[in-house]
Amino acid sequence: MRAEGAVDLLIPAGALPGLTVPALAVTDGTADPEWVDTPCAGPYIYSREATLRLPYDAATAAVVRRRLRHDRRVRLLWFPLSTAPPLAASVLMVTTDGHHLLRLLLVLAAAGVSLWMSRRSERLTVTQQPERVGRLGVHLPAVAAPAAREWLARNPAVRVVTERPVWRRYSPPVYRWSAAACAATGLGVWWAGLRGDEFSLLTVAAFVALLAGAVVLAVKSLPPGTVRFDDPA
Repeated sequence: MRAEGAVDLLIPAGALPGLTVPALAVTDGTADPEWVDTPCAGPYIYSREATLRLPYDAATAAVVRRRLRHDRRVRLLWFPLSTAPPLAASVLMVTTDGHHLLRLLLVLAAAGVSLWMSRRSERLTVTQQPERVGRLGVHLPAVAAPAAREWLARNPAVRVVTERPVWRRYSPPVYRWSAAACAATGLGVWWAGLRGDEFSLLTVAAFVALLAGAVVLAVKSLPPGTVRFDDPA
């Protein structure tokens, strides 16, 4: 939940070691909060995460703790269970001609586990979830106004941002050339499949993967904010 007047904060990476966090709940600005060591969300499940000790109100702190337990289960159990069936289906597809029903069941089972993980994670995600933004630092959204004022007063390097910053590892030309290479390779795979005696499912999968990669890289080559999937208002 986002309190009225709440703001988003960007904590630069260089300011993290000496960060001073005021004892006001980031959710509503109340005193006497509950402190939780909160990992910063990252792009990968097994990525090394920075941790911030953040003050929350009691109800939100309970949700954050449940999310931490859920994330541990995902890493240890649910994510391996969601990836093993597609790998087994791929092995069956390459090594045998049959087992079509088994392959379908394996893929459906993996999709079901992935969907459950996604919905469970969404239910346990609080608005004030810190997120690592590449080398820019940590984005902390929806900090209550009283708490935000204390953050800014105690940490001069912290600043208010209007939206989540976007960080790109490489320059736009690198992404453009990479997108072109993926697209050209995908067309080559498609052409090779058309010329061959058999247009296999593996060829289709490779073409779709390369095409998707080309689209993603092309989007990354654009200025941040050019393509949006949410309401900018």
